[in-house]
Amino acid sequence: MEDRVAGLDAGADDYLVKPFAMQELIARLRALLRRPGAVLGQRLCAGNLVFDSRTRTLEVAGRPLSLARRELLTLETLMRRAGRVVSKDVLLDQIYELDEQPPSNAVPVHVHHLRRSLIEAGGEVEIVTFRGIGYMLSEPRVRRR
Repeated sequence: MEDRVAGLDAGADDYLVKPFAMQELIARLRALLRRPGAVLGQRLCAGNLVFDSRTRTLEVAGRPLSLARRELLTLETLMRRAGRVVSKDVLLDQIYELDEQPPSNAVPVHVHHLRRSLIEAGGEVEIVTFRGIGYMLSEPRVRRR
């Protein structure tokens, strides 16, 4: 107990006692990543999208866009890894808690809703599906005439 108190008083955000379950460590890391704050807070930009991870707000071409929580988490995960394929398992880990049992089609449904919302708002990004692998956020290439 003294070590935990000393660690927290010294500036630690959390303290995990050994032995620990790997699931608990992963859950605590996810919780830390969800916290708004100066260290983790940043503005993510892709195309004409700007996501502020501190305020959890999204703008498309300078206009605010409200998304459902899981669609916003999906977009944030894709924006943090823009240009790289993100597996369905990684997306599930980011948008669902350990004790939740998402439906088997959860990720495709969230991506579908997200695509529709971004298109309606004039978003200049594309969510590319790699069947059996995952999804990637990319900026469409400029078409030359």
